[in-house]
Amino acid sequence: MNPLYQNGFTIRSLKAYLSPYFVGLTRPTAEKCFLLLLGILSLQGIQSIRFLYDWFLRLVSPRSLNAYYYLFTAPTIPLEKLARVTVQLALACIAEEDGRFPVFLILDDTLQPKYGTHFAEYQTLFDHARHNGSNFLKGHCFVALVLSVPVRMEGEIRYLSVPLGYRLRSRDENKLELAAAMVRQAMSAFPEGKRAILLCDSWYPKGAVRQVVVDTPQLEMVANVRKDTCLYDLPPQPTGKRGRPAQKGRPLACQTDFAFSLDLGDYQIGTRKVLTKLFDEPVYAIVTVTNPEEPSGFRLFLSTLLPEELGMEGRRGPCSARKWRRRNGRRYSPTASTSTAGRSR
Repeated sequence: MNPLYQNGFTIRSLKAYLSPYFVGLTRPTAEKCFLLLLGILSLQGIQSIRFLYDWFLRLVSPRSLNAYYYLFTAPTIPLEKLARVTVQLALACIAEEDGRFPVFLILDDTLQPKYGTHFAEYQTLFDHARHNGSNFLKGHCFVALVLSVPVRMEGEIRYLSVPLGYRLRSRDENKLELAAAMVRQAMSAFPEGKRAILLCDSWYPKGAVRQVVVDTPQLEMVANVRKDTCLYDLPPQPTGKRGRPAQKGRPLACQTDFAFSLDLGDYQIGTRKVLTKLFDEPVYAIVTVTNPEEPSGFRLFLSTLLPEELGMEGRRGPCSARKWRRRNGRRYSPTASTSTAGRSR
């Protein structure tokens, strides 16, 4: 290894900070892992292992390109352990006085087109965003999980997002079960009593993912669902007449049955407790809109916790999140983050 990278104070500090990742690894494996991380930080990204090798690794280390390829093919690095260490390091960035702000797990999937036919797990996938002009795309589907923690920068709370893992979905894997395993693994690294809010789109608030939320007391969910999702009012009080009491109230429409009592930036927000077919218990429906006169502008979210606990506030509603701003100047809210994540694909 180049002496510059051995003796530099910054390099030594980085190596000490990242040392939890290397516990249990052999010295050569740990050094190669550190060089890969250092290369990603230096080049501010990664296109491929060959790209890192050509522009960084071969300049600071005599190891061959095949040594780094072998590092990923050999089962010497426990990926589950790396994810747990990442969670612990990210949570350690939260100052004690900022512990009242929520922590978010962001779950989404993305499609990667491939132009050959010999890639592992190559398949035809449905693409609702029509990236190539068609409803179908040939390539890979990755499920991604990101941890977002509050950090104080320039006197304001901003959220630092750290990827916890990307999993390639195989042909015989269920996407919900794959996502649920990733969320369960991340939550196993949370200290007792530390709560997280899972943000996702309409694909995930069902099946195995919903069961993880039910089974984990520390985990709540906010899901951006289709605005035509069936919503029902809470069941009315028993009338005392013969027959089975009503199990649910009248159907609700997000365009007409919500009172918009909260302003958050350009958005008007209305909330009410509802019943849905996605959850066995009542949940909170949150409707956002910029112009109530435009039916296409309504967005619907389902939340398992009180809206007051989401950090939403505005001119007509008290809450502590007014100082939360994203870097682009927009006020931060879990609903804004969830809707943006769904469009990133």
